[in-house]
Amino acid sequence: MIELVLTAVGLGVAGLDPTKALVAAGALSGGARKQDVTLYGLISIVGTLISGTVLSVVLGPRIAELDWTLFVPSDPVTATLEVGLGLGFLIWGLIRIQNSATQTFSSRALRGTSLPALVGLGMFFALTAFIDPMFVSLIVVASRETSLWSVIAAHSVWIVVSQAPLVVLLGAILCGKHERVVIEFQSRWRRLRPVVARAVTIALFVVATVLLSDAVWWFFTGEFILKG
Repeated sequence: MIELVLTAVGLGVAGLDPTKALVAAGALSGGARKQDVTLYGLISIVGTLISGTVLSVVLGPRIAELDWTLFVPSDPVTATLEVGLGLGFLIWGLIRIQNSATQTFSSRALRGTSLPALVGLGMFFALTAFIDPMFVSLIVVASRETSLWSVIAAHSVWIVVSQAPLVVLLGAILCGKHERVVIEFQSRWRRLRPVVARAVTIALFVVATVLLSDAVWWFFTGEFILKG
């Protein structure tokens, strides 16, 4: 169990995500009630815990034993997909550059501060956690455990680590000190956001260049650079 928990900590650090905390902070700044934001956070956290535990117990063994080579496409399909993805990432990067001058933190702040909107967001985050590769990795690793409590503990640790900003914000709400935390959180994010935005845009161009170069090389030589 200790090895599983340590693995969950590592995967949690790798999957650290402030998105849910930013949503909560934006909702509080937009006038949402503390209890509504708390419910949103609990739904997101508990829902992710339940889905992760169920997937580990039910689907994890099947995911681990699945022969993924059956789903590997042929070379022409791979090259075509690389062209499509490369162009998509390239266009996405250009759009981000074009919009960077007009988008600000305030213009992207959360507008849905009602209870139904927050509950819906919490459920959405919980049900789509599987798109996180770190979450899927934990599902596969935890599926090897025979103890249900070990699986629950691993997913709990992963959530606490990967969603540390949200956990801290919920704790501040319960202690009645959320206003200062929200201000500090948003202030730090305003300073970090331009750096993160530039890094994401650069990453998009790098990925697009790699994919397009790999596809073009295959069309001319019949070999993939990435497989060489």
